[in-house]
Amino acid sequence: MSSNENRNPVAEDFLQKLRLDYDLSDKDFWYHAESDCWILYHDACMRIAYLAGVEFDKPEWISAGQNGHWAVVVSGTLDSRSTWTTGEASVETSFSPYLCAMAEKRGKDRLVLDLLGAYALGIKSDIEADDFSRAKVRVHDHAVAEVRKLGSPDDKIKAVSVKLFGKKGVDWQRLNVDQLRDLYRNLKPNNQTIKNPEGGKS
Repeated sequence: MSSNENRNPVAEDFLQKLRLDYDLSDKDFWYHAESDCWILYHDACMRIAYLAGVEFDKPEWISAGQNGHWAVVVSGTLDSRSTWTTGEASVETSFSPYLCAMAEKRGKDRLVLDLLGAYALGIKSDIEADDFSRAKVRVHDHAVAEVRKLGSPDDKIKAVSVKLFGKKGVDWQRLNVDQLRDLYRNLKPNNQTIKNPEGGKS
């Protein structure tokens, strides 16, 4: 597991514990810089739930497709602790056409991570939001790397970032991909754009 000075060390330590306790590999999780949180695959969350002994109660649907929106209350118990949370999905929040299943998966993953104490540390499931897809993370990380390749001092990068976006005190590496493209163009003398990992323009 790689480390970074901008990441939450408590979350990293907790994730390392999950890795050891539930036999996770590097393929089961990754870091999402834009939201400053660690992301676990849904399958990894369900494996943890099985090995930890999470007991799920019957889900209670509070919106079953009304206006294209699915919402479910998911509750469960781990050892002596019980809690509940919700899972939601709609055409606006999910690329998957299986909205009922997506809502339930989101609820279950949130519940598992909450029962473990991981959710409060910024450890989330990959199906929590489409922005957490690993493909998008790869494009974002590539954009960050391309900005770094320009060789501009960090102070200059921060100054240009604040000038463009007015976000003082925010790590420029957590800008979204479109903002990173703008930052790159303003730092690059001939205003070229970033090429994506496949070789085309991003």
